[in-house]
Amino acid sequence: MSNPFEIAAQARAPATPSVPISMHRALSAIRPGPKLKPLAERKALHALQLTRRTAAPIAATVDGLLAQFKSKEGNELDSDSSANGDIRRRSYTREQKLAAIGYAATKQEWNEKQQQMVPISRKQACRDLGIEPIQLRKWTKNADKIRALSKGQRKGKLSHPCKYPAMEDRLHTLVLEKRKIGRRVGENWIRRNAKIEFEKLWPHKVTIEGKKKVFAGMSFSDGWLAGFLKRKHLSLRQPTKKAQTVPEDFKEKIISWLQFNRRAMAKFNFELSEITNMDQTPISFEFLSNKTYDTKGVKTVFVKQTGSGWDRRQATLQILVHADGIRRCKPLLIFHGKNQDHRQKPKSSSLSKEYKLYDPRVEVMFNPKAWSNTDLMLEWIKHLYTPSTNYPYFPRNSILRPPRFLSLDVFSGQKTKEVIDSFKSIRCTTSFIPGGTTGFIQVCDTAVNRSLKARIEELADRYIDEHEVEWVEGRYSVGDRRVLLTKWVGQAWEDMHTEDGDMIRQAFKQVGLGLPVDGSQDHEIKIKDFPEVQVGNWRDWQPSKKEGDELQSNLTPEEVEKLASEIPVDDEDRAEDLEIDMEDTIVVEE
Repeated sequence: MSNPFEIAAQARAPATPSVPISMHRALSAIRPGPKLKPLAERKALHALQLTRRTAAPIAATVDGLLAQFKSKEGNELDSDSSANGDIRRRSYTREQKLAAIGYAATKQEWNEKQQQMVPISRKQACRDLGIEPIQLRKWTKNADKIRALSKGQRKGKLSHPCKYPAMEDRLHTLVLEKRKIGRRVGENWIRRNAKIEFEKLWPHKVTIEGKKKVFAGMSFSDGWLAGFLKRKHLSLRQPTKKAQTVPEDFKEKIISWLQFNRRAMAKFNFELSEITNMDQTPISFEFLSNKTYDTKGVKTVFVKQTGSGWDRRQATLQILVHADGIRRCKPLLIFHGKNQDHRQKPKSSSLSKEYKLYDPRVEVMFNPKAWSNTDLMLEWIKHLYTPSTNYPYFPRNSILRPPRFLSLDVFSGQKTKEVIDSFKSIRCTTSFIPGGTTGFIQVCDTAVNRSLKARIEELADRYIDEHEVEWVEGRYSVGDRRVLLTKWVGQAWEDMHTEDGDMIRQAFKQVGLGLPVDGSQDHEIKIKDFPEVQVGNWRDWQPSKKEGDELQSNLTPEEVEKLASEIPVDDEDRAEDLEIDMEDTIVVEE
């Protein structure tokens, strides 16, 4: 009779030993191996297998095998198991599975009828081990795969099988085609085209519920995307960014800003429709991201651009969002060019014709540096900001005009006397965000800009998909690109307010704007990297007097002092004390 512990010894042996004929048929059956791999790869795999097999020794006795299998530190209970001895849904390590296989194959007992030692039955082995027969049967069948696992590993299944291989093959072919012509391929692009291919192959599985398409049996989740990338050997060819250190003095600035806003809101009782945030953000003529999916191992990863330097040719997008999430103000695009009239628009005949092609949902102005300045700000206040209110029919300087609140960053062109006087004329309190903190408390930076730019980029991708021949041949002029950019911005601006209105409203609350002055909802304030920041005692707020600090309001320092000294009264009987002084309008800086 062969050595009864030969199965257990196989886990340590560098070479495959001969299997005794008397052993179980599932173990002794010879299976055809896979196609031979290159010699170098086989040597590397062989060395790895030696490391795996020798790293976790298996017990050499039957009692040792049983003890190793029942070791408490190996198995884990799933959520379906209970503490009263239920053995279902248990997880076992590689060593435990090999110990169970060896125990079932080598354990013997005395047979009175035959007067000799005979192997125990499979059922008896399962009773001794405390497992179901089907588990032991599967482990025995997959003994070779189990031996190839790493030390302590529980599952050899690396990913879910492909459910729709035809769709993934077509999608992979499409990815390779786009990469050949230099198209950037991102996650959104892969999901969007996967849905298109799915609908082409199985249109009967696609239904429309509400305004969204529902794909039966397919959700295009993150898990599916990860599996697709792994099955097709695709990877994202760009490292992630490193986190930045947050200066500690930002906390004091943020608290001061929150307290000033709370005092202003308590004094003037702004409506949500009149609380706004404005920001400028650069936007490229062409969205050439540094990231694209491509085949692993490719040495040259190129991305085609339509025109030379278009990825560096910047325009400026100036937007205004309202705390109630309603779209009232057109986005402003500022392009490179000489402004020759008071509206910051050139008089050249070619550009006059181009103006007629711009999207009507977007306002366009020109500037030699494609950036906002005092003149542009005055035009923006007069023609875009003033009518973007829930009460647009009051004339300028009207004493009946409801007060307004605008938070914006500290930019020199927004703090000049002309701009400040223009804000005062429409009874607007401006709150200038402290320098360096816009990424934490500016609504546009924390939520809106990323969503808007992603939508613009997706619209640009879709346009290229529909006009790929023109894109490859480079048939676009700078003027064409300006026209297209206005259309993408206009559509993205409309879609964002339609679909992400809740996101905008929530972003205002998270930076403390639009919340009740009694502090009943201050728990909704969630400022990134400053989880413990609270408004605190805003009634005792005083303007900063440190040398070098920027002005915190569009009021003069004396007017700010006056506001700080006037504590709002909560008594309804003295409500007349809270009447608004029409000449005491605020605007806050850092």
